[in-house]
Amino acid sequence: MSVSIKIVGKENNTDEYFAAKHLKEVLERGIDTKAIGEIFIHPSVTLFGQAVKDIDIIVCGSLINYIPSLRVFDGEGSLSSQRVEIRDFCTVVELKNHSISGIEREGSDFYVKYGESRKNVTAQSNKQKEACKSFILSLQNGITPY
Repeated sequence: MSVSIKIVGKENNTDEYFAAKHLKEVLERGIDTKAIGEIFIHPSVTLFGQAVKDIDIIVCGSLINYIPSLRVFDGEGSLSSQRVEIRDFCTVVELKNHSISGIEREGSDFYVKYGESRKNVTAQSNKQKEACKSFILSLQNGITPY
């Protein structure tokens, strides 16, 4: 494979680190061998100076020649397959240890159950995404990451 995938940060005995290892294995099996580039998986990230500072996993990468076929929803809710070129990316991953029965979807939001209450993990993930973007912007003197 021409894509280097690395877990960065300190190896430890956390759910985040084990999830990062699993994600690395999934990516190694799933990325086309024609692709070139590198991916960094960073578990248990602290973004100092942000409203949301704890991120379970950040995944960043830069790829060339990676155009997978993805299943996407159109505006009417129908699923179709489209080829999408993936180049530079940065995303956050929120971990939850819930079984599938503890996860609910309402519109485009996902919720997990904690006893009798529900937590909107889509909103939580979006806040983490914005914190990550703000943190990168603060390091880049206001230049938005691609």
